[in-house]
Amino acid sequence: MAESSSGSPRYEGPAKWNDDKKEVKIIVEADREDVAWVSARIYEDVDRGLIIKNTSTVIKGEHSLVIDTTITAAFISPLVTTAMELLFSDVQKRINQKKQAQGKIMTTVGAEPLSQELNKEELIDLLRNGKVDEFNGIRRKYKNKILDLQHANLSDTNLSWANLSDANLSNIILADANLSNASLSNAILSRANLSGATLSGAILHRATLSDANLSGADLSNANLSYDNLALANLSYAILSVANLSGADLSNANLSSAILSRANLTGANLSSAKLTSVDLTGANLPYADLSNANVSNANLSNANLSNVKINDRTNFENAKLTSAYPSSFVTDITTRTMGKESK
Repeated sequence: MAESSSGSPRYEGPAKWNDDKKEVKIIVEADREDVAWVSARIYEDVDRGLIIKNTSTVIKGEHSLVIDTTITAAFISPLVTTAMELLFSDVQKRINQKKQAQGKIMTTVGAEPLSQELNKEELIDLLRNGKVDEFNGIRRKYKNKILDLQHANLSDTNLSWANLSDANLSNIILADANLSNASLSNAILSRANLSGATLSGAILHRATLSDANLSGADLSNANLSYDNLALANLSYAILSVANLSGADLSNANLSSAILSRANLTGANLSSAKLTSVDLTGANLPYADLSNANVSNANLSNANLSNVKINDRTNFENAKLTSAYPSSFVTDITTRTMGKESK
């Protein structure tokens, strides 16, 4: 492959995943930081078990680096199709941002905090007073700036339709707040208090909610795909019809939560507490339930295709009426009966 001397960011690769092939080639030319980002992004899917092989060659050009990578999918399924197309989209978006910035760094590290243009307390006051449209206008004006609202107290406020995407909201207090239809994609909400909050229809794609308190929150129809919800408290939360595909819910507390018709395809639920959870009609293909406690859960009509379990997965008293595939249900029943007889 010829080296580029211009250093102009470029992406060569498919926009769609071809289900007939398990292997695809991607070429990205950018600076060192973006090449490292692309490599890390690919390895996210390697860690999820969606990619079993990643062969990359990095070539140093005069003004840039070129990464020539071939990835091989672990299997062919709708989950892989969705994941791979999301990968292509993420990489293209990154490179397009770099083009638009004409070589300026567009990462969080290199951006200036939004608070340099407007005082943090003034931003918080706008939100507390329900001036969401004005707040969103400021975000559009300074779209490449970081929004840092760490530790802010916005409990019981109306933030419906607010644009909080890519923001640092760690340790924020949003208890009982109305965040319906809000945009929180890529936001950092580690250790945030969202107990009792309304997030119905909200977009939280790739958000970080590790160790967050979402107990009793309404997340119905929300998009939480590929979120980090490890150690989060989601007890008694409403997640009906929510999209949790590819989400990390390891060690999370989902006891008594409502997940009817939720999409948990490829989700990591290892060591999660799912006692008395409502999973009626939920989709869990390729989900990981290793060491999970699913006792007294309702899994009626749930899709459990290729779900990963182990000897420590607890299905005691779980309701499996019309759950499928039947062979998996039979295996669970046999395991549970075997434990009871010991």
